[in-house]
Amino acid sequence: MKRCPTCNSTYTNDALRFCLQDGADLLSVNDAPYPSDPHRSGSEETLAISSASPATEIIDPRAAQTIKNPIALPTAVTQRFGRRSTHEEGDTRGTPQRSTSIPLVAGITAIIVLLLIGVGVGIALLIQRGKEDGNKNAAAATTNENAKNDRQPGTASPNSNTGERSRRPDMTGEFSPAAARAETKVLSGVSVSASDIAGLPRAELRRLRNTVYARHGRIFERMELQQYFDGRPWYKKRDAYTDADLTPIDRDNINLIRAAEDRSM
Repeated sequence: MKRCPTCNSTYTNDALRFCLQDGADLLSVNDAPYPSDPHRSGSEETLAISSASPATEIIDPRAAQTIKNPIALPTAVTQRFGRRSTHEEGDTRGTPQRSTSIPLVAGITAIIVLLLIGVGVGIALLIQRGKEDGNKNAAAATTNENAKNDRQPGTASPNSNTGERSRRPDMTGEFSPAAARAETKVLSGVSVSASDIAGLPRAELRRLRNTVYARHGRIFERMELQQYFDGRPWYKKRDAYTDADLTPIDRDNINLIRAAEDRSM
């Protein structure tokens, strides 16, 4: 007869080596007396196992790892031979989570960087477009002002005889000697002084001012101006003409002559 030193269960089958309750090594009844236990009853629990029945095989948990569907072992056997701690299992499960979070953070960072770059490019394009629109508006305003001055008639009534006489210098080229000298300076790109145009009538001043544009090949909207300059030997049309072709001296002459025109009204 054998007895378990842990739970004090006894077995009549001497072939058993481990306790079926907690997996402890069995001892012979004669070799290990009962420990003193005040709560133990006087009668001992004896598990009778027929010697005719085959002995129950206790499988080592370490060997059971190779079995596809291992037999469920008692809790005491599992505790005796040990199992992997919960802390180690938690570490094993946590490792993929940490490795997954790294690509996630990198992806979010890349998206934020792309958004910032897009905002910066958009602001730069808006600023550049504003500058271009401002330059176009300034150029259009200058062109409209010049065209408006060119469309102003020489007199109040174009159909009157007085109007015909006032526009005749533009059409026939019959000008005073003072106006002819001023025209020579304009065509040579030389600055015209206030004394050069003093006393000239408004029609001659207007012709001098348009001569500054005509020397660079400007095409005029008014028929009489275009016909006049078409008859000048030095005039050559330029479809690609812009006010940017004017020199600083040309601009000074235009401003001086326009001021004299305003005073002659």
